[in-house]
Amino acid sequence: MFVLPKNEASADGAALLQDMLRSQLENFGQIEVRSRAAESRSISSTLSKDVEAGFRAINDGDEDKALIVLGGAFTAIKAHNGPLDKRLMAQILKGLAVANAMDGEKKKARNFLNASLNFWPEQKTLEYAYSKDVFQLYASTEKARLTTLRASLELSCPTDGATIFVDGEKQGASPVSVKGLHAGGHWVVIRAEGYRTAANWVELKA
Repeated sequence: MFVLPKNEASADGAALLQDMLRSQLENFGQIEVRSRAAESRSISSTLSKDVEAGFRAINDGDEDKALIVLGGAFTAIKAHNGPLDKRLMAQILKGLAVANAMDGEKKKARNFLNASLNFWPEQKTLEYAYSKDVFQLYASTEKARLTTLRASLELSCPTDGATIFVDGEKQGASPVSVKGLHAGGHWVVIRAEGYRTAANWVELKA
């Protein structure tokens, strides 16, 4: 059972309420409360440490180490079937964008940056003041996002009751049409009771 916050400010309250409800449910003999929520929190905690290590490597000018650490975190969060931490995903993608820019891989950097902004659009220019090149990459990418036409995505699943999420946002029951999406990478997740969660990246062109 999960209690999902409406926004970042309510995240701590939602976690507390979730723990309280789970504790109460455990008092009923015929109800089994499994540890999936605890697993979700633990993987977020683990990946947060990896993200911190990745950004430390970036600040130290060691883009090779940052790419390894953040690449591992990216692989882990993509494989995780629990609730998605949108901000954590955005941070991982941001770190990969910065590290690739430092490594001279501008195309990869721009792709990761677009994906990060798709998850967390409220990022600020000053957050990318690692170097002149990184700063200019963010500025040009953000400008292009303001002028480029938006894309749409049609999604469906043959399983009854399947719920579709795009970039961590619930879109509703299948089939859905998601309009107004920026170009670049988007994380699509399909969940249905009794089935394994399906998730994949979708690259959109405007």
